[in-house]
This record gives sequence, structure tokens and C-alpha cells, in this order.
Amino acid sequence: MLSGQLFSNVSDTVMEAGSELYKGCLGYYAGVKIGAEMNFPDADPIQVDLGKRFVGQGRKGKTPQDL
Repeated sequence: MLSGQLFSNVSDTVMEAGSELYKGCLGYYAGVKIGAEMNFPDADPIQVDLGKRFVGQGRKGKTPQDL
């Protein structure tokens, strides 16, 4: 059906747009973290605020089971 294909295409587009937005946010957050480490004015509160949105994400350290 044409409507089913249209829905699928719109759904795919929304998913891709969300993915691109998320990648951009991660890049911005990485830059803010570097700024906070370098003591740029006002970077620390931004990092704290954004950090709440990225809790539990990122690379995990090796656990004793991995060794």
C-alpha cells in the first residue's frame, strides 16, 4: 500500500534526523567538557546540565570479568 510505504519513509526520515541531532549534541557536549577542564567561564554549569542528559552513556571501563 502507498500509505504504508509513506509511513515507513517518514518514520525512517524521523529516525535519521534524530540520530543526526544526537550526534551533534554529543559533539557539543564533548566540546563543553573540554572547555570545563580548561576552566572556560560558564562551561562548568553547562557541562553539569548536559551531563544529566548523558548519564550512563559512553564507554565503560573494563570490569574484572573482562580481564
